[in-house]
Amino acid sequence: MVAATAIALKLERPLADLWGYAEGRLLRHGNYRSPGTGRADHAGRQHILLVDDSIRTGRTLAEAHALLAAMQPPPARITTFVGFASEEAAKNADVVCEHVPAPWLFEWSMLHDPDLARCCVDIDGVLCCDPTAEENDDGPRYLGFLDGARPLMLPSQPVGTLVTARLEKYRRPTEAWLARNGVRYQKLEMLDLPSAEMRLRRGIHARFKADVYRRAGRELFIESDPGQAAEIAMRSGLPVVCASDGTLVSPGAVRAPRQRLRRFLSAGRAAPRKLASLFLERGHSRP
Repeated sequence: MVAATAIALKLERPLADLWGYAEGRLLRHGNYRSPGTGRADHAGRQHILLVDDSIRTGRTLAEAHALLAAMQPPPARITTFVGFASEEAAKNADVVCEHVPAPWLFEWSMLHDPDLARCCVDIDGVLCCDPTAEENDDGPRYLGFLDGARPLMLPSQPVGTLVTARLEKYRRPTEAWLARNGVRYQKLEMLDLPSAEMRLRRGIHARFKADVYRRAGRELFIESDPGQAAEIAMRSGLPVVCASDGTLVSPGAVRAPRQRLRRFLSAGRAAPRKLASLFLERGHSRP
């Protein structure tokens, strides 16, 4: 819908989600153009632009086609437009902006993708907010933070390995928070040191995470801190995504990540504008 919204604005055409359109509903808009009725005139809308951000097998696109074909009357013409597609699925769409080798993760959906099982994921700064300086006292205030940390991005898919520089002695409250917030994971790795003061003195946050990353055999690490992301990539020799700024850090900062790990994470911000402009540049009629 993000991509479709940008395209609809560019083309100045009505917009609807697939199921809303099937039920005769259009999304309402402001007064920058002639006001709409909020109802879909199926008889008058014979050309449908069906937009999806990505397709791997084409199954979802086929289901959408079937839903539209079952409408009375069905659309006279459907143009399918996809941002990113695997080579296998590309033949199912009329317009594809990028051919991307699977598996992939996108910035806007990386915590809701089944491939999250192949990843290491940081906790503080990714799943929940970081503790403040006052909360980070390695004592009662920190225990309060662990109990009530504000969620940021909660994954809807199971995580392969959660990796955190939280101390092992805080495993129980950490596990309790994860359970309350519905976070599923295969393994939780925590730093086994007696105190936060020793952790700070040794400065081994990134080294610990890189060691776990290598041992776990995962394909991607999602980290919150840019500095740690760069060090984890350097020490592990594997790619790292920094969730706070959306960058993909390649191992050694000069060698591109392995071809099968291309993720197009940074495309999330530019994708809607790119999709609209490419559609127009390729001379397609306005639906």
